[in-house]
Amino acid sequence: MNREDREKYFKRNADIRRRERFRAPEPEPYCRGKKREWVPFELAREVIRAEYLPSKKGYFYYHDRYKPVGIPKYPFNVYKKEWLGWNDWLGVSNDGYVSLRKRVFIDYPEALVYANQLGLKSRAEWFALVDSGGVPPHIPRRPDYAYKGQWTNWPMWLGVGVASKVEAAQVIESNKILACVQFGARPGGVFAFMVCDGLTQLQEKLKGNDFRVIRAFKLDVGYDWRSRVDRGSTPYRDTEFGERLFSNINELLFDFVTDLVIVPVPAQGILR
Repeated sequence: MNREDREKYFKRNADIRRRERFRAPEPEPYCRGKKREWVPFELAREVIRAEYLPSKKGYFYYHDRYKPVGIPKYPFNVYKKEWLGWNDWLGVSNDGYVSLRKRVFIDYPEALVYANQLGLKSRAEWFALVDSGGVPPHIPRRPDYAYKGQWTNWPMWLGVGVASKVEAAQVIESNKILACVQFGARPGGVFAFMVCDGLTQLQEKLKGNDFRVIRAFKLDVGYDWRSRVDRGSTPYRDTEFGERLFSNINELLFDFVTDLVIVPVPAQGILR
């Protein structure tokens, strides 16, 4: 029932209008006694599966937001004969399903770096990559759901267009981390300080090395950390990661703890 019909309908009977405010909505397959035009079940299911919705709750959120034409909000009422359950409708296997709220993904800025580097141009290309299994488990396949509070739009997620790239770069720049790393084959006082876009990027950069992250900090824009590191240390050989020999690393870390926000690292600081 469209808005104009509803207004005419309620003007004819004030009592019905009053009751309408408090009663449940009419059954979705029907409107004023006439059956609505729904798309066939197979086509509707194909469209919904292409959205990669994680759960029934995610489907209702999607339907309320985008209102897909010809697809019911309550498909189990409309497609009673064909209905096989939510897993079949969404194309997922939710046995032992972990909700997005409880699932562990990397932080949004770090995920933004990953998505921007892919060179994709559209949401369809992103979903094609998800279909091929090319998205690692710590990156959500539906970032617009997983990062609701921080999400802007798909062009920014993929870095499409100059304006979107600038916005993404600003978010990434404001969320860089400074990590103090120690390598296993070095003397006790030798450490490296590295700036990266997140612990996952650091892990990829140091892949194949025996190392552990001692401390990690959220790096404020313009913070002069390098001069402090240089004052309290001397270069240690000519190493790939710029390691330095410190007389008292704890004193320097205390200064950083005072000035910067600590970023939690995995148990015992181990990243391999």
